[in-house]
Amino acid sequence: MKPFRVRHFLKAIQFLFTDKKNLSTIHYAEKQNTLLIVKLDAIGDYLLFRNFLADIRSSEKYKHYRITLCGNKLWKELAEKLDSSYVDEFIWVDKKSLINNSDYRKNLLFSIKQNGFEIAFQPTFSREILTGDSIVRASCAKHRLGSLGDDANEISILKYYADSFYTSFLKNNETPLFEFLKNKSIIEELIGENISRKNPELISSSNSKKNSYAVLFPGAGEIQKQWPIEKFSEIADELHNKYNYKILICGSPDDSTLAEKIIAQCKTSSPENICGKTSLLELIEKIASASILLTNDSVALHISACTKTKTVCVLNGRHYGRFAPYPKNIANHISYVFPEAMCNLILKSEVEAVRKTKYNAIDSINSIQTEQVKEAIIKLFE
Repeated sequence: MKPFRVRHFLKAIQFLFTDKKNLSTIHYAEKQNTLLIVKLDAIGDYLLFRNFLADIRSSEKYKHYRITLCGNKLWKELAEKLDSSYVDEFIWVDKKSLINNSDYRKNLLFSIKQNGFEIAFQPTFSREILTGDSIVRASCAKHRLGSLGDDANEISILKYYADSFYTSFLKNNETPLFEFLKNKSIIEELIGENISRKNPELISSSNSKKNSYAVLFPGAGEIQKQWPIEKFSEIADELHNKYNYKILICGSPDDSTLAEKIIAQCKTSSPENICGKTSLLELIEKIASASILLTNDSVALHISACTKTKTVCVLNGRHYGRFAPYPKNIANHISYVFPEAMCNLILKSEVEAVRKTKYNAIDSINSIQTEQVKEAIIKLFE
């Protein structure tokens, strides 16, 4: 076992023992017709889930329930602005503090238990024992529902133990593969109704007027998903020289350093660095109004899927088919550029591509050439 996984295993054992001891001292009264939805994933994951809150709210089964969404504070602004009509209460979680700060963890789990939820539900397929699973466990709800899922985000033995936190599991099909359709499937089983929704949507943004600028999004949740900055610089110059676009570089405050390095290597385009200078809703509008987006496999991809912005996404192919590429009938305005080895595997067998990239990519994103991206841009505008 790798050192970081050993550390994670030992931390999990320690916290799970302490959680159980602390929670045993808390008394609570169960409140009927209360539903806790636990969703602590990143922003992109929430975009692939959030529309189904409306279906839960309007369902015959839960329309009279008090619904609480326990969510990742990263998407607080978005959820409170667009989804508050489907949720009675929000509980916001700092995931890093939940994993690393024992006092924060203790207070949050105490609060969850004291609410006395009747039903706790976590739709996440690839669960994590120290975050979502721990909150479901702490709820002590009579019905604790989830997806049996897989161990992509967890050590197998810990995932197996976390399964015992649930009273029952909903659909665990490997298909549908794509995350939006996975979410649809599990919510249909939760509410006992068919859902007609066909694609993720963001109110108003999909109809935004497209302006004469391009957005570059060089950040990603993992280093292995980041295309080299010098290649972003070359494409920035290409978009400026050939299409006369102003270039905006967007991202989190942490991405600002990447943006400055890209700007330093640009020869003609002089991009503007607005990383960390926009709220999440403002970022969505920037992407919605752009003529084209160049991004890694990141939140920007999922925003563009909702806003219908022409997009070129460079990606290494890990988790092929689950988060990207989007099925054509859901989003056909996005062009994907993979490493050559990944392209060959996809052409040979998409089934094999799914199997071989479930945990790791088969080639580095660094092998993607700028000429491949330039060709993708041309085809996208055609």
